[in-house]
Amino acid sequence: MELNISEIVTAKLAQMERDGIVQKTIEESLEKGVLDAITSELNSYAFKHAISQQVSQCIGEVAANCGFSAYNGFIAERVKAIIQDMYTTDISQKVQSALNDVMLKKHENVKLSEIFQAYRDWVIQHTDIEDKYERREFTRQLNEDERGNFTHYTCAFADHPLDDTYGSDDQGDIVLRLCAYNKENKTVISRVYLDGRNISQSLRIGSLTDFEAFVVNLFYSKTEIILDVEDVEEYSHFDIDC
Repeated sequence: MELNISEIVTAKLAQMERDGIVQKTIEESLEKGVLDAITSELNSYAFKHAISQQVSQCIGEVAANCGFSAYNGFIAERVKAIIQDMYTTDISQKVQSALNDVMLKKHENVKLSEIFQAYRDWVIQHTDIEDKYERREFTRQLNEDERGNFTHYTCAFADHPLDDTYGSDDQGDIVLRLCAYNKENKTVISRVYLDGRNISQSLRIGSLTDFEAFVVNLFYSKTEIILDVEDVEEYSHFDIDC
């Protein structure tokens, strides 16, 4: 007996369409995909990718001849309704919160040691216990480089030990650069890198962590940084019981 798989699948899909099962599945899958994408991260690529995955799962090539083109309008309207009902309010609140943290909050005379302490507090609070056991250490690193009358400071932060093997480009999740003239003990942050990207060239306001928002604020507001280098604590262990 020869089975025509394509014919069986097509007939089944047609039956499911008549019973309303397909439309209900599309609606539920699409709504879940959209809401997950919106609430997880304000990232346009991830949002579009999630929608694409949901649609491709529900409408395959084998179903193209079952009258599914009518769902194009349904999908568009469903996405529009979800965005209008939830996404607009959500994004406005998040953008306002991000702007308040990054641009509007004012800090005065922040010590370099306080930045290092702030990262320690953040990484300990936001690292799962399993990851603490696995990594054992994180990174708080200060490098000084004297060049003539200038001293350059590079601060590297990461929730893991940096890979120092030859050829590795692991510079840290967050890197700050400062420069002082003639051993001055005050300066401003000259560069901030998030995941290797210079924020002066690409700022992701919608997805900054609390610590990232803190240092970005210091950078853009040109907050004076007190270079209390001798008080900077680089101890970077999670202090968990073995």
